[in-house]
Amino acid sequence: MSFGIALYYYGLNADPSHPLPYFHWGFISSEHPWSENNTISYEIVRQDDLVWKWHFTRPDLVQSARFSGIVELGEFPGPIDEIIRTCHPANDVDEWTVTGPSGWTCATWVMKLVIDLEERGYYNFPDGISVDNLYRTVLEKGEILRDLKGVSLIPVLPLNNLIRLKMNLCQSKHYMQSDLCVRFDRLIYVLVRGNLYL
Repeated sequence: MSFGIALYYYGLNADPSHPLPYFHWGFISSEHPWSENNTISYEIVRQDDLVWKWHFTRPDLVQSARFSGIVELGEFPGPIDEIIRTCHPANDVDEWTVTGPSGWTCATWVMKLVIDLEERGYYNFPDGISVDNLYRTVLEKGEILRDLKGVSLIPVLPLNNLIRLKMNLCQSKHYMQSDLCVRFDRLIYVLVRGNLYL
C-alpha cells in the first residue's frame, strides 16, 4: 500500500499561523497506482464549534479544485486505519509540538502520524530528511506540485532530498544566472509531466 501527504492549496493568508503559501494537509493511502484516483484520505478538520474531528473519505482528487498533489512517503505493509483510530485522535494534543506548524493543525496531526510511523519502523526517512526539516520540505514540494497542477491529473513527488539540494544550491545571489538551477527546474517539470519520479 502506498502512502503519502496530500496537499490542498488554500491561497495566501488563509491561516496567519502558517507560512505562505497555506496548504491543508491530509494523510493519503492507496492499494493502487496514484494515477487510478482510488485513495483513502485521512484528515482532521475544524468544525464550527472549533473542535478538530476526523474526516476520512475516498476523495476524487482529479475533480478537487484545491488539490495540488501528493508527497509520496513510501510503501506500508498493511492497512493504516487501525493505527490512526487507536493512536492518533483528532482533538488537540497540547503537549505535542514539532518544528514547523504553530499549534495543533492538520499539518501537525499529519506530521505526528508520519513521525510515529517512522519511529515504529514502518519506513525510514530518506537521506537528508529529518523531523526538523520535514515540514519545510513538504511545503517546498507543495509549491512545486501547485505550480504543476494541470500538467498531470494527480501530481506526485517523492519525499527525498533532491528538492532540498536544489534549494540549497540555488538560493543565492547568483540564482538567476545559474544554468544548473534552471536545468534542475526543467528536469522536475519534465519528470512530473511524464508522471515519473525524481
